[in-house]
Amino acid sequence: MQNGRLTPRQLASIYHPKLGLFLAAGDAAASWNTMRLYLLQRYGSRGDIYPEGPLGAYRNYAGQCRCKELYGNNAAVPGTSNHGLGHAVDVAEHQMANLVDQHGGLFGWHHWDAKWEWWHREYDGGFRRPDPGPDKANPVLRKGSGGVGQKPLVEDLQRRLNALADAGLTIDGDFGGNTDKAVRAFQRSQRLKADGVVGAGTWQVLRAAKPAPQPNRKKKPQPSPKPKPQPAPTLLSGFDVSDVRGDIDFDKAHASGIGFAAVRVADGDVRDARYGPGRIKALRESGLAWFPYHFGRVASEQNSERSGAAEAAMAIKLARAGGWGRKSDLPLAYDFETPNGQPAAKCARHLVQFVDAYRRARGHHPIIYTGPGFWTAILPHLTAAQSDRVRRCPLWIAHWSVKDPGSLDPWGDDWMLWQYSDRGTIAGVSSKCDTDYFRGTASDFPNLIVK
Repeated sequence: MQNGRLTPRQLASIYHPKLGLFLAAGDAAASWNTMRLYLLQRYGSRGDIYPEGPLGAYRNYAGQCRCKELYGNNAAVPGTSNHGLGHAVDVAEHQMANLVDQHGGLFGWHHWDAKWEWWHREYDGGFRRPDPGPDKANPVLRKGSGGVGQKPLVEDLQRRLNALADAGLTIDGDFGGNTDKAVRAFQRSQRLKADGVVGAGTWQVLRAAKPAPQPNRKKKPQPSPKPKPQPAPTLLSGFDVSDVRGDIDFDKAHASGIGFAAVRVADGDVRDARYGPGRIKALRESGLAWFPYHFGRVASEQNSERSGAAEAAMAIKLARAGGWGRKSDLPLAYDFETPNGQPAAKCARHLVQFVDAYRRARGHHPIIYTGPGFWTAILPHLTAAQSDRVRRCPLWIAHWSVKDPGSLDPWGDDWMLWQYSDRGTIAGVSSKCDTDYFRGTASDFPNLIVK
């Protein structure tokens, strides 16, 4: 792929209210378009994101030369810009940059490069779903569609196919083989191209069609609806909360069948305890298994260029101030999901420093919380020895709206905790919160303590 010289076949459309703009076809455009759908679902029109202008997405070689003329040393040398690979977007507004920083890691978007540019964000790989395209009203769905941002759209499709064609699909938001067959059958019945791709034409017919009238005859027995997939019996339900949730009725949560909770005790950019002794006392008395987590902030000017070792010391100190630290307590989790404006190599060093310092101080490894989008950019910067040390940390994987969290190197599929949603309902918690599974039963929690 030549920087700034991509062919039309190597490009795919992304949304702009006035311009026709592009990113690299395949995962870059697919991840951006899916992220936009997710933000619109979550925030309505306030969640829309798009490039600032004609040079804000894919930038051909001539465009890179123009930027160099306009911005001098602040612009990349023509032929070297990540815009020329179709892997970068300059967003139009500060709010859009904030939204990408808050949620982009799920889709592989971060701010590793050109940190002085508040508008610049880059795609680092790892997205695996098909491209839904830039049209939010008629998203393109096909076999493989689903997951965060696409799941509600696939569910809508499945409901329509069940109502119009009696397809008998499980409403699971996963465009698999059965949904593909149902789409093709519907397309054939409507004399559409039976390619299994739900684009604007198929959506139009789906919305206009009405269920065919049934003849006045004895109804045939209907097959029992397929049961929704249930968590395997080896998965224990739990949730995680921060101080912004206010008081939690942990007794009520435990009585409802919840097995564990994680609480944010500290934030790397805030030098005080986020969860105090009173709340930790209530958590202990509820009978729930629990562990604290620290929201990581890779060294930056905002936190005085703190090293990973210094952050580990800070996390332990603040967690102890909140009431954690007994010999039998479960490990602290390091929430490692944002680069804090730092390059991937620096993030990797910071993580290794944190893991090593924490282990020296506590005698066991911390839990590591991360997600595939963010972690994909970190892993190449770890040596084999560092990867082995990180692998010994229990993995808490964040991967929403999927049937299975999948595999993440160097752990493979050997994860211990899975955050599967950020919109769960838990008894005793007044608002939606993150929900999790623990891989095991209550008697398996000591397995989190890895020496």
